Amino acid sequence: SKVCAVHASAYMSNFRVSRGLVSQMFNNDKLLQETSAWVVYNKDKTHYNELTTRLPLRDKRFLDASIENNQLLNGLDDGFFLGIEMVFFLKELPIFKGIGGSELSDLADKIIPIDLNTRDRIVLNNVDELPIIICAHGEVRLKDGDKVVATLKKGGYYGDLFQEGAAVKITEVEATERTVVFRINLVDFYYVMANHQEIITGLIKNVTTKKTTAASESESEKSFGLIN
Repeated sequence: SKVCAVHASAYMSNFRVSRGLVSQMFNNDKLLQETSAWVVYNKDKTHYNELTTRLPLRDKRFLDASIENNQLLNGLDDGFFLGIEMVFFLKELPIFKGIGGSELSDLADKIIPIDLNTRDRIVLNNVDELPIIICAHGEVRLKDGDKVVATLKKGGYYGDLFQEGAAVKITEVEATERTVVFRINLVDFYYVMANHQEIITGLIKNVTTKKTTAASESESEKSFGLIN
């Protein structure tokens, strides 16, 4: 709730940087620290630069890298994601429908965002423990060797946990344009699920609903002669 309130303040034209907001830039919680720094940066860049000189160099580098490319007015469409924007994005995906933001914030902590240019690839060496892949911006092809087995556009996702049965085997992910991929290693995903029963319940419900809806649509198409 606190992070959402801080994030919303960036869009309030009459909001001025307060001591309370500045203090959050020194918070040990990375989500709160990053969001607060982003608001300060967009409200007063000079003040932001002064404040970051008081931070440990590691924290300054983390904040500068997170904030410099993130455009206030473009929100999730600029292809650069703050931690809180990762949570917002996950909440938009049907597979995470109904799962609370606090649970998804723990999952967002495990996301490895990968920025790809056209034809850049992610090679997956361990096909027995494939990661979860979410296309957050752009488009990627999922390939098994030279064979394209699927294409993911923005909002598309891949992983055994997101469907009934095993996912198709893939050996690499290739970008067709400038793309941001969220990678979550399977062991990290299991760790978060082990600590959040809500995620397990929500995933089961959403996967089951998706399967039931797909089956109903198939029956409807058959009844109208759309499928032979």
